[in-house]
Amino acid sequence: MLTRQIQSLARFHNASPPPNYGKKLTTTSQYPILYRQITKCGCTFMNNVLRNLDGRDDDHNILATASTNDDIMQATHKFIIIRNPIDRFTSLYFDKIMGEDSKVQRSVLRRGLVDLNAGDNIDTHQENCVRVLRYIKKTLSPTSKHKPNWHWKPQLLRLKQVTPFNFNVVTLEGMIWQLPPLLHDIAPDFAQAMYDVPRRNISKKTVDPKEMIVQEIEDMLIDIYPMDFQIFDEVSAYWDKRKQELVKNGTA
Repeated sequence: MLTRQIQSLARFHNASPPPNYGKKLTTTSQYPILYRQITKCGCTFMNNVLRNLDGRDDDHNILATASTNDDIMQATHKFIIIRNPIDRFTSLYFDKIMGEDSKVQRSVLRRGLVDLNAGDNIDTHQENCVRVLRYIKKTLSPTSKHKPNWHWKPQLLRLKQVTPFNFNVVTLEGMIWQLPPLLHDIAPDFAQAMYDVPRRNISKKTVDPKEMIVQEIEDMLIDIYPMDFQIFDEVSAYWDKRKQELVKNGTA
């Protein structure tokens, strides 16, 4: 689905694109693929896929710094990956907050927002989530003195950036079958490159995320990320319909 097909992004369809945007995009040395990453939306996995396409085994991303905005506008193999906002938050919570030491974890610990010894106590995890979400909402306020971290900034922010360039939008949940048909004509081995990379960077979870996200927490997420939910629903509906066509054609 192209960004200019997304009604939820209609007010950004004809916006002026950000200057020198190539330096924000990841590409490969062999294929004219352009990828704009959103944190906690499969970016580690996808960066590894792009390296795999180049036959590289390093941690270096190739940025499309040589691509002008006109080049990006004309490019057809450009994409961004979005994610269910609930799953994105639970990934942030278990990976960056409750997982191994990280800048995000240190930030929330300084403010006494979480109990790292929650273990399998789902009530404690839910209390952690409520406090973290209150803090996230505060940091996203225009008047806040606290700087928000990119790991919890709305997906909308980067979708707004790529909308004038008319990027393809795929979902993390379906990218394994959504991306290969989009890129097959220039990178016929893209599907294999995806399968060759370990599926995802999966964090350890001591409780079931689905049980942890009670209505109160879901309502808080909807309040913080209303457009992310709206866009995800619209894009998912498009791909649900598109999948039927791809299955019929034997390409999904």
